[in-house]
Amino acid sequence: MSNQLKNYTFIIAFVLLIISCTKDQTSPTNSIETAKNWYLESNHKSVTRLSSSNTQSVKKLEQLISWDLAKHYVLSDKTEIVVVPSTFKFNDGKNLDGSFLLLISKLNGVYKQYLAYNHQNGDMLISNPHLDVEAIYKNVSVGTNVNRSMMRDPNKNRTMVLDDTCIDWYLTETYYDEYGNETSYYEHFLHTTCESMIDGGGVSREVTNDLTDICKKRALAKIEGLGMNSYISSLYDKFFVGGSPYNIEFQEANDLTVNNNPAMAYTTQPYPSTWRITISSNYFTGSDYNMSQEAWAAIIAHEILHTFINISQPEVQANGYSHAFIFKNYIDSTRDLLVTAFNMNQSTATALALNGLKDMWGLGGFESLQQNIYGKSNAQVQAAYDLYFKGTGGIKC
Repeated sequence: MSNQLKNYTFIIAFVLLIISCTKDQTSPTNSIETAKNWYLESNHKSVTRLSSSNTQSVKKLEQLISWDLAKHYVLSDKTEIVVVPSTFKFNDGKNLDGSFLLLISKLNGVYKQYLAYNHQNGDMLISNPHLDVEAIYKNVSVGTNVNRSMMRDPNKNRTMVLDDTCIDWYLTETYYDEYGNETSYYEHFLHTTCESMIDGGGVSREVTNDLTDICKKRALAKIEGLGMNSYISSLYDKFFVGGSPYNIEFQEANDLTVNNNPAMAYTTQPYPSTWRITISSNYFTGSDYNMSQEAWAAIIAHEILHTFINISQPEVQANGYSHAFIFKNYIDSTRDLLVTAFNMNQSTATALALNGLKDMWGLGGFESLQQNIYGKSNAQVQAAYDLYFKGTGGIKC
């Protein structure tokens, strides 16, 4: 009798498991349909536009939502998320660059909507089967979609125009009631585009600028603004202006490491013909640092040089000789950039240009070579670092 009871108990548990699994399989479809109905009812009167930060450019967009590709997720805090790929089209039928995901959340019966953006073309949902939905949701739900009462995305200061040739682009959505009165307004920062004033004409750069720190942005704008007046800036224009086969991206991230050591910045190649410069957001934090625009410009110029070497001398990068190559060929160019952009004296600019090569200090004879070629000891290079990275030197942000 005991064995029969155990068998019945197992059979009942097995049946309940099947029922439970069946419910789990059908539940996502119902959740997607319910979320879709809520979204369509809530957004039947809305206008979507592409707007710029410092020009009057406003273009109306049509949003196309691929409901047939929607997926349902349940997060660790029990929030239900429906993720749907979306595209935005201009009146001429062309798509807005980048890929977009519509996120509809439901917690305790309350629905909310968000928009996630990736500057790379292609569907984020399809191209990444291991999409971290929880991370995306946390990112978009803490302020990247802002309403009119806030007026500005906390990650971008639209009221501050860094350069007349650089434009911050936003996707804006305005919602209306049945009487035509505005009920809500949202804006989503997309990216920054810049134009190069080479030969007096505007040439659109193939540059994605996702930097949010104002000091980094100003330093990069100084580099971009030099054009033919700087060898490094002219190389930048040559390799990344419109019509070039190469693209460059700038972004920030925390806790950067190279070979398990904390890093200020590094350059990677995430896609063919695309180079990404990632700059640390927390390496230079705390009371020990008082960063200047000159310091950021030296770091950014150093990483731009790595992209050139990767493109023009890939064997140098592959063999780990890139810093030696920069030491031999580009210290004077970096010095001249800093002198032209910030009116620094040549001696200090040279010391600051040498700061990205401290990994070579341990090589026998390096300091002597550095003194013979550039007239700087390691102590003088360190002094420039202390002054512009930590002290009172330079333009502070």
